Amino acid sequence: MTTYVQVSTATATRDDAVESAQGAVKERLAAGSQIAGPVLSVHWHLGEFGEGEEWRLT
Repeated sequence: MTTYVQVSTATATRDDAVESAQGAVKERLAAGSQIAGPVLSVHWHLGEFGEGEEWRLT
């Protein structure tokens, strides 16, 4: 049986998402990657409530 793992993260800019995706695929850490965005993120960070635009990388 083959095991697959899906990893999802977000970056502050499209360029950061593209760079991360390219690196993962070129190094064969990922078979492929999808970038979606911008998306609105609503979150708690360092004890503070916030929101902002991010680029989702899967």
